Amino acid sequence: MVFNMSLQIWDTAGQERFQSLGVAFYRGADCCVLVYDVNSMKSFDNLNNWREEFLIQVKYFQWFISSVS
Repeated sequence: MVFNMSLQIWDTAGQERFQSLGVAFYRGADCCVLVYDVNSMKSFDNLNNWREEFLIQVKYFQWFISSVS
């Protein structure tokens, strides 16, 4: 059995200016890895925002694909 898989790593350094590019970041993704700076509580606190944005974008993309098909 052969599996084809690709891995893309996008490092946005948690910068909010990249949140508007969420659709491009998450298109076709099945998962994401969220990391934070252990020296910054704000970085940790923002993890949930990034998680929610990922879930929204993935849900939207799946809905869009099924609507177009």
